[in-house]
Amino acid sequence: MFFMLALGCAGEEGQPSACSSDSGCDSWQRCDSASGTCLPRSGYCDSDSDCPSSQECDKGSHRCTLQEGYCSQNSDCDIAWQACGSDGLCKPLTGFCGSDSDCRADVEVCNTAHRCEPVEGRCYDDYDCESWESCNVSERVCIPFEGRCNNDVDCPSWQECSTKEHFCVPREGFCVTDGDCDNWQTCDTSTSRCQTREGYCGHDADCSSWQYCDLSKTHLCYAKQGWCDATEDCNEWELCNGATHKCMAKAGNCNTNSDCESGEVCNLHNHECEQS
Repeated sequence: MFFMLALGCAGEEGQPSACSSDSGCDSWQRCDSASGTCLPRSGYCDSDSDCPSSQECDKGSHRCTLQEGYCSQNSDCDIAWQACGSDGLCKPLTGFCGSDSDCRADVEVCNTAHRCEPVEGRCYDDYDCESWESCNVSERVCIPFEGRCNNDVDCPSWQECSTKEHFCVPREGFCVTDGDCDNWQTCDTSTSRCQTREGYCGHDADCSSWQYCDLSKTHLCYAKQGWCDATEDCNEWELCNGATHKCMAKAGNCNTNSDCESGEVCNLHNHECEQS
């Protein structure tokens, strides 16, 4: 009775089981006569601490097995791209990699085939670059061809990069040809800017003082209300005064009494002069 009490928690999970002979232990254990507990037999284990540092305890078989990445021979590694090193670790074969750290820093990454390959934008030859790029071999960098781009900084200041086609294209308001401008504009190739085509307007200042610019549709100059460019801009009883660009009543018609002869008044219903 005293023996069992002295063991206390013997037999609980993580604690050795009490025994008086090997038959009281599991098949992978022996009874240690000094402590009266079951301990692993030689070649077996109960925890990782029973194994060498490169191994771990398999709880199913109670055998020490190599930890991942450790080895005693080449067959313990992925023989397609690894070999067992003298330090007991699986090492990449020449030309292979296990991680980015096995590749050239800032230039390469380790791909899924365990091969080092250039990171995006880096290269060893033109084939490492995109179709619109060439390789600057001395700097190991992909450079867009002239007129091609990866972002706006690859283009002149008045252009932007079309990321779909990777061409530099004019920013809004800038141009290479008339086709880059609106139909009421033309391209000034000396400044690469779209400018107002002759006969059209981009704002009221492009028109005469009695006109305004129709910005919503035609980009043409039209007479402001109460002003005229031609008689068609006036009422049917009026004519356009070409000097003042004001509509004035035709002879015999009127807008005010002053348009009539002495003794007549203006009938504002039909805009005709009548005897008072």
